[in-house]
Amino acid sequence: MYRQVRVAEDNTKFQRIVWRENPESEIENYELLIVTFGITSAPYLAVRVLNQISLDEGENFPLAAPRVLQAFYMDDLMTGCCDVKEGVEVYKQMTELLARGGFKLQK
Repeated sequence: MYRQVRVAEDNTKFQRIVWRENPESEIENYELLIVTFGITSAPYLAVRVLNQISLDEGENFPLAAPRVLQAFYMDDLMTGCCDVKEGVEVYKQMTELLARGGFKLQK
C-alpha cells in the first residue's frame, strides 16, 4: 500500500538515502519518491490518502465512499452487504474509487 503513495516533491529531501557500493566509491544520494515502509508516519500517510480520495471523489460513489472512511483497517477493507447485488455494486464502486487514487483493490 505504501508504495502507491507518492510523497510531495518538497518532502522527498527528508527521505534521503546515502549509499555507496564500497569504501572506495563515491557517495551517492537518493531521494525516495514514495512513502517508505517502516517509517513512523507511513501508516498515517497511507490511511490519510485513502480518506482524501473518499472526500475528493466520494460523491460519485455513494456505497464506497463511506466504507473507505469507516471500514478500512490499514489496507484491509472489512465490510459486508445485505445481498449479492449490493455486494457487486460495492465492489464496482470501491474498485473505481480507489483506482482514481492509484490504488488497486486486491484480496
